Amino acid sequence: SSSSALNFKAFYVPYPLPPIGRVNSGIETYSAYRINSSLRYQLPIPFKWPSRTVNLKRCLTLNRINIKNTKKQLVIINLHLEAFDKGEGKKKQTEAVKKLIEDEYKKGNYVLVGADFNQSLKTLTQDEINVVPKELWRAENLDKSLLPAGFKLVYDESRNSARLNNKPYVKDSEGTYGFIIDGYIASDNIEVLGVETLNQEYRYSDHNPVKLRYKLK
Repeated sequence: SSSSALNFKAFYVPYPLPPIGRVNSGIETYSAYRINSSLRYQLPIPFKWPSRTVNLKRCLTLNRINIKNTKKQLVIINLHLEAFDKGEGKKKQTEAVKKLIEDEYKKGNYVLVGADFNQSLKTLTQDEINVVPKELWRAENLDKSLLPAGFKLVYDESRNSARLNNKPYVKDSEGTYGFIIDGYIASDNIEVLGVETLNQEYRYSDHNPVKLRYKLK
């Protein structure tokens, strides 16, 4: 099964130079098990007109998979949080996600969020954040106090999951910056067996895949 949801659809994006042009893209979820239903949830948009017409409309998809011999469901959420706001957008989006997963957890469901959080999952000192020049995009720390009770943040601390697109990628070259911004939120009725960022040297994307192994309790 699979599900798809648009988060960036624009007739023409006029910047940077050369311009991006027409965009029609989104987030995808693929499953070896049957997805019984999938819904797109619009997240709060921090941008005003006219810039909002050419910016991503951040969203999530909530996918439900029935668990055999039980009324419970595995709820898999595919999430991509804001990157280029001044912080308030990510906060409002995170609060919306928090309420959603709390509601599903109270129903007795298994809840698993896979996300590009666009924030550092590994807590960094200010000096570590400042390694990236101020004029470039930086991954600020995720506010872990927003994590609901009954949930845990899961990520691989040993390897960066994403890189900055300020220059073509050459491993370990000067001006190459990496971040740990991709991972999972799992409800405590899910047992995490392992998490690993796969070292693909950004062959297919500016992110490397993050593999989670788990089982339902």
